[in-house]
Amino acid sequence: MTIKTLIINPPFLEPHRPPISCAIIAEIARLAGHEVSVMDINIDFFNSVGHDKFLQYQTDYLFNNEISTISKLNEFVYDQLTVELLCEFDWVLVSCFSTWEWPMTELILSHCKKSCRAKIVVGGPGISGKSNYLLSNGIVDYCVDGEGEVVLDQLFRGNDQYPGINGIPPQQIDDLNDLPLPNYDFFDLKKYDWLLESPDVFIYGSRGCVRKCTFCDVASYWPKYRYRSGASIAEEMIRNYEKFGIKNYYFADSLLNGSLKEFRVFLDQLSKFGPARDFNWGGYAIIRPKNQHPAELFDQIKAAGGHFFSIGVETGVDRIRLEMKKNFSNDDVDWHLEQSQRIKLQNIFLMITSWHSETLAEHEEYLKIFSRWQRYAVDGTIFGISVNPPLALLPNTPNEKLLENKILIKESFAKLSPVLKDIAWINPAMPELSFKERYRRTLAITQEAVKYNWNITNKQTKLNEIKQALTSYIQASECTIKSPG
Repeated sequence: MTIKTLIINPPFLEPHRPPISCAIIAEIARLAGHEVSVMDINIDFFNSVGHDKFLQYQTDYLFNNEISTISKLNEFVYDQLTVELLCEFDWVLVSCFSTWEWPMTELILSHCKKSCRAKIVVGGPGISGKSNYLLSNGIVDYCVDGEGEVVLDQLFRGNDQYPGINGIPPQQIDDLNDLPLPNYDFFDLKKYDWLLESPDVFIYGSRGCVRKCTFCDVASYWPKYRYRSGASIAEEMIRNYEKFGIKNYYFADSLLNGSLKEFRVFLDQLSKFGPARDFNWGGYAIIRPKNQHPAELFDQIKAAGGHFFSIGVETGVDRIRLEMKKNFSNDDVDWHLEQSQRIKLQNIFLMITSWHSETLAEHEEYLKIFSRWQRYAVDGTIFGISVNPPLALLPNTPNEKLLENKILIKESFAKLSPVLKDIAWINPAMPELSFKERYRRTLAITQEAVKYNWNITNKQTKLNEIKQALTSYIQASECTIKSPG
């Protein structure tokens, strides 16, 4: 008997590429002998409303809780996932990559559970901490934690006691080279809002990170850094080019140059493939000092089609970056930019606009990077800058210990708003670094970037986030003042 499986990707994710998680899940189900269908509701909704409205709906749904937006999205989901459609399947698998997908994921899971008799499975980082809720309320049959490749294969075989299923602690996969690769046969690549003029897909070469940045939670779910062989990564890209004509790749890794040895193997093998000179790939990377990233390595990047890096520069202050455990200096950034300019490698800088121990003098020092590196911003070597809000104290990060040790303290009204729960904190040793002051510094950094002609990526989205944070802060403060308690 044919087993039919439906894989669903909910809103809201970026619309430029098919979701790699669903492409991997689809291949696992195919290898298990299932007849597979994939529904990317995220891209279908994007195409139904257009780019600008998609971003506005995202903001209204996630931050403003707009009733009309919620109704429209609910209606769209119900129109896509009809009862007649759902009843065709034996398994329904929903991938929830981030917390931004969680609200729609919950809606889709509830709708599917009520509408059909299929086994409902959900997994992904976006359901972290929600397994008990989903299982105890009968919304799903199975929650998958950790890496799903082996877990799903075992689940399809009837082994529901395997690590990673329904609260059983997951196990890390040691060898990534033997895992199924994403299969894009199940996607209409023409649907996506390509950033370039031809199809663009995700690829991964590693999991975890060699850095242990204090604000990051990657180590909490991938404690050990693992990587594929450089040869297998190059072979996957060549195969996708020969099968689909795909030349554009975005690495979904936390960093693509974590293993310098395999990074060099990857560059060497890909550069020997003639069409690779027309490839366009990039992703998150770390800046390394000159002795680790010499000029000849940059030459290899160019020969292999390397085009852009997203770099967590985070600050313009060496002391703070060291406290973050980033392990590079502004002088290292100088070298990286000099070589990037030479080979025409574009960079997007990711910045945190205020740190928990940043003095006013250090804030002023931070502002100087915009004049220091202006020439690289003007010629496109620094293609853009993502001006992220001040530090958020995320769960399962080393910075959580700052709260445990009372170095930082949550403001009393932080619990009144989901927007404020991670960002409304104070440093008792630096009372001048108030919530409003941190956002003043955010706006000052934004203004300085504009002054020196830096391109701010997702400017409107970031401004909406800032506006929502400040509005929530004011409302929560007033509510606390008026409260008899």
